[in-house]
Amino acid sequence: MNRKVLLAVLLFGMAAAVEAYGQITYIGAAGHYGTAIKEFGAGANAIYTINEKIDIAPGLVYFFPHQEDYYDGFIKNTWWSVNFDGHYIPVDNTFFQAYGLMGLSFTSVEVKTDYNFQGKQFKDRNSTLELGLNIGGGIQFKLTEKIAPFAEAKYTLGEANQLVFSLGIIFRIKEDKERENPEDF
Repeated sequence: MNRKVLLAVLLFGMAAAVEAYGQITYIGAAGHYGTAIKEFGAGANAIYTINEKIDIAPGLVYFFPHQEDYYDGFIKNTWWSVNFDGHYIPVDNTFFQAYGLMGLSFTSVEVKTDYNFQGKQFKDRNSTLELGLNIGGGIQFKLTEKIAPFAEAKYTLGEANQLVFSLGIIFRIKEDKERENPEDF
C-alpha cells in the first residue's frame, strides 16, 4: 500500500476516534536527544484524553543538524519527525502517572554532502521519509493541578532506528469531560 494512502487512512481513523471520545487536555514542549543523529532537538506535543487509561499523544520533533567534517568537506544530517503515540496508563496517583507507549513515527532524513576530491567539487543532497514503530514509556510528575513535567524514552523501529530521550513540561488546558453514557469507550 502506498505510504501516503496509509498515512491518510491512519490520520482519518485517529481523528474520528478523538472526535468521538476524546478531547485535548494538555499541550507542551520538550527537549529531545536522538542516538542515531547524535544531536539534541526541540519539540511540541499534545495529549488527547480518550478515557482514564488511554491517551493519544501526537508530537513534532526537530533535531538540530549534525555535521561531520572530513577531508576537504562535510556531511550534514537534518532530521525531524512527526509521532502519533498512544499511552496506556497503568499507574496514576496523586504524585505521578506512569505510562507505556506505542505508536507511529514519520521521520524526514536529509543528508547533504559537500566535498572536494582531486580538485573537483562534489555536492549531493538526499531526502527520505521513513516510517517507524515507537515503543517505550514515560512518567509525568503532577507538580500542580495545571503543570506536569515529564520524562520519556522510546525506541523507533523501522527505517530510521533510534532511541530518543525526552524531558519536557505539559500544561493542562482543559479538565476531563464527563461522559453522558458511562458505557462509552
